[in-house]
Amino acid sequence: MKKNLLTICILLVSLATFAGKFVLIPVTEANDLESLFKNKELKIHYYCDDYVLATASVVSYDNAVALDENAFADVSFYAIVYCHESYKEEYLSSVSKSSKMLYNGNNFFVMKILSNDFMPAKNDGMIAVRDIQARLPKTSIAYPVITEPDEDVLNYLSQVSIDRMMADIQTLQDLETRFCWHLNIFVARDWIKNQFDALDLNVSLHNFPYFDNDNVIAVQYGTEFPNEYVVCGAHYDSYSTQIPDVAPGADDNASGTAGILEIAKILSQYDFKRSIIYCAFSAEELGLIGSGYYAEQCASQNMNIVAYFNMDMIGYLAPEKDIKIHFSNPISAKILADYCQNISEVYFPEIPFSYNNYMSGSDHRSFINAGYMGITSIEHDFTANPHYHKIDDIIGLGINSPELVEVFVKANLASVATLAMYGKEMLYGNFEINPKFKIYPNPTTGELRIENGELGIRNYECGITNVEVFDVYGRKQSSHHLITSSSYHLLNVSHLPAGIYFITIANEFAGKFIKE
Repeated sequence: MKKNLLTICILLVSLATFAGKFVLIPVTEANDLESLFKNKELKIHYYCDDYVLATASVVSYDNAVALDENAFADVSFYAIVYCHESYKEEYLSSVSKSSKMLYNGNNFFVMKILSNDFMPAKNDGMIAVRDIQARLPKTSIAYPVITEPDEDVLNYLSQVSIDRMMADIQTLQDLETRFCWHLNIFVARDWIKNQFDALDLNVSLHNFPYFDNDNVIAVQYGTEFPNEYVVCGAHYDSYSTQIPDVAPGADDNASGTAGILEIAKILSQYDFKRSIIYCAFSAEELGLIGSGYYAEQCASQNMNIVAYFNMDMIGYLAPEKDIKIHFSNPISAKILADYCQNISEVYFPEIPFSYNNYMSGSDHRSFINAGYMGITSIEHDFTANPHYHKIDDIIGLGINSPELVEVFVKANLASVATLAMYGKEMLYGNFEINPKFKIYPNPTTGELRIENGELGIRNYECGITNVEVFDVYGRKQSSHHLITSSSYHLLNVSHLPAGIYFITIANEFAGKFIKE
């Protein structure tokens, strides 16, 4: 009955659709993301480093491709399906009755989903594209730069138990399948919820309209900044291209789920200044659906999410490969990748660190699309796992390196704890506002009016004043020699990207401003 209801739901005409064509627009210098988002003729539903998918009332962009004449008129989802070039022909043949191919890209398709029988490609991911408005981050976040290990974080790391995590992975594996259409998904959901409940966290089920599935959300509220959130998550559903009812999913993704539970079991014993949210998402395998609904809800509620950390497939080490800490992120989240690299080099200097901009998606993409910084931990080459999306993704085969699981979990724990434990000075610079100066931004002209609020402007009337602007890493962004006028300076900052900046006047710290 649930399946039939969903079919009806998918085929219903959307009454709230932004009228226009469903289009793919490449992101180029001429079609940069910021200008695309500002264009009121577009409703962008998904974006990445290379392109956006949008509804357009007018298609007038360089190399834009019209994919569907009336966007979302007869479907609730389109899909980005990642598929290796060598498998494309076979895949299209297998889904010819359940979908329509709209675009053939480099190792991916954009598909129109016609029925519930539609499935992702056998060895890669899928992203469901809904009729929602994607968001760019409002401001850049300045992540802390760590120079030496913190004793508290070292204490947390010492408590990570690989035996406990492998036991949790075994429990999830023993369910045989956690496919989101199968009743076992609810057994897994209840077991995960019970694990969080035992930690005395604020636990809830976040239901979303896809086979009545639920995300499990556990919140640990901060003591000083409870409305600022550090979020970590993993998906708990599984998938097999061979037999849907046999999808043990040890590596994909009991490993990441066990990692999130382990971080919660340790950090829930302590107080932190920021709130931490631990998430277990469902229906990731069919398009990041659970995390997509949750991230969109967070954005609609204007939740201040400092960062999202994801774990997906962290237990398989290819033969003759060394353990490394690997993250995947889009270019837009590079500052978060730099932060993770900093954490890894300080706490795990003996383990190599790497990251790439691989386009395929896990649940971090849902948070990026909702306007947050997100990153995922994943095996360096997850497609090298011969048991991926198969009935033998079990401990010993799909997971052959408990040591790799431990390393990934520790790297994420240190990253989460560091952001949660420190005050504003760690995120926004260790500066007190200088009472001698007042800074007033003019959003219309892109100028800052800098007033001398304590001594009067007389100090600087005698000549030219040197005004310098620095980013949060201490890198000079601009330098100006301004002649003062009556009682204030005017400084044009329209050329600067969104972010947090500090101003010095005649080498004296004057204050900070946030450019949105």
